[in-house]
Amino acid sequence: MTPQYAADNGLFSLNQILAMIMARKTLVLRTIAAVMLVTLAIVMLLPRTWVAVSDLYIDSRDNDPLANRGFSPGLDESYMQTQIEMIRSQAVAERVIEALGLRQQEQYQKDLRSLGEVRAREKLLETLSRNTQVTSGRGNRVLAVSFSAPSPTQARDITNAIVRAYLEMSQAISSSAARSRTEQYNAQLEQLRTEADQLQDKLTQYQREHGIFNDKESDDLEVKRLEQMTAALLTLQNAQQEAEARNAATQRLLASGVRPDELPNVAQLAAIAALKSSLVDTDRVMGDVRGSLGVNHPRIRGLQQERNDLVGRINRAAKGALDSQQAEVERLEAQQEALQGALETQRSRVLEQKLHYDRIAVYQRQLASVEQIYHAALQKYDGLLMASNINLGNVTVLRAAEAPSTHASPRTISSVVASVPVGAILALCLALLLELRQRRVRCTDDLVRGIGMPLLGRIGAPPLPPKAAKA
Repeated sequence: MTPQYAADNGLFSLNQILAMIMARKTLVLRTIAAVMLVTLAIVMLLPRTWVAVSDLYIDSRDNDPLANRGFSPGLDESYMQTQIEMIRSQAVAERVIEALGLRQQEQYQKDLRSLGEVRAREKLLETLSRNTQVTSGRGNRVLAVSFSAPSPTQARDITNAIVRAYLEMSQAISSSAARSRTEQYNAQLEQLRTEADQLQDKLTQYQREHGIFNDKESDDLEVKRLEQMTAALLTLQNAQQEAEARNAATQRLLASGVRPDELPNVAQLAAIAALKSSLVDTDRVMGDVRGSLGVNHPRIRGLQQERNDLVGRINRAAKGALDSQQAEVERLEAQQEALQGALETQRSRVLEQKLHYDRIAVYQRQLASVEQIYHAALQKYDGLLMASNINLGNVTVLRAAEAPSTHASPRTISSVVASVPVGAILALCLALLLELRQRRVRCTDDLVRGIGMPLLGRIGAPPLPPKAAKA
């Protein structure tokens, strides 16, 4: 037997590695199977995503016969990219939200309560934009619009809604010639006539509802009434200020010790002046007879009684004058409050009437503007081109989205197939790790490379060579 030597370079030989793997083949196979089962379980638990697709043909329109605009074929790629951005734009997403009522969905309502209206709206728009995909083939004008959703019907509905919204927006922002000049003119004139009739009906109905016929005369009357009430209020305020000033001066004189009947505004009263004159006459008579008659003489006592009556009447008259002065202040205050309320009511009426007149003026200006345009159109039959009011679509739906029959993700077979090499790598690493932790003699290389001595012999049948095993 020829001795076998092998240099040990610190690495495992291929025979050693194969021997380790074959010794742990059960572990390897089980590990691969476990990874495949775990992958399959994860795939089964992941939510399904369905993708619906709709194909659109975009006609870039080489020319515009009425507007004399040309379209360069070199701009075709840029034009297609613009259409892709339009489909994925926020304007299209908002149209889809309104058309399908996505704000009524439960998820949006939850986001609305937790995030607020602005953030919930942004999240909904982001979701639509993220799940919308638009692809175009090189060298053609066909766009594939797709949308990913958790259900096939939702994917179909939203995809078709995106296409419809794009068509509507494309028609709204594009204009081109499609009808003859006469049809355009007639359509515009009909629209102007209808608009003029509607404005005239609105104006007449508004005047009838608010009872406004001769607006200038009625306006002048109400404004004049307001001015009169304002002037009357100013007069009352001045009178009240004067009355309050007189009352304040009277109170100061009374506080300084002046008797009520000696107040200037009281003493000059005719009744009080007459009573004081009578009192002076009585005092003069008493002075004349007091020297010749006694105090208890009936004549003296009668004059004294008469004098006391005059003093009482003077005091009562003075008090009445003061009360009348105070009542005048209160009366003026009451009149001012009443007039102030009436003035506010009249001012509100004038302002309301002014609003009505302004609204009528708006209707009249709109009507005059429409009539002016209408008459100008009649005079320029051949000069007006109203191509912007007629929109012809340049997009054709080649295939409307249908509910997909199978989900797009997760892909069960692909995921399971991809898990096989991952499981194999994990199994090999695990098998080698176990072998390294507890080294065993698996083949002749383990002895020869391990101890560096020749192999003298082998007990047991050697493994058959590949050709002999096949035979």
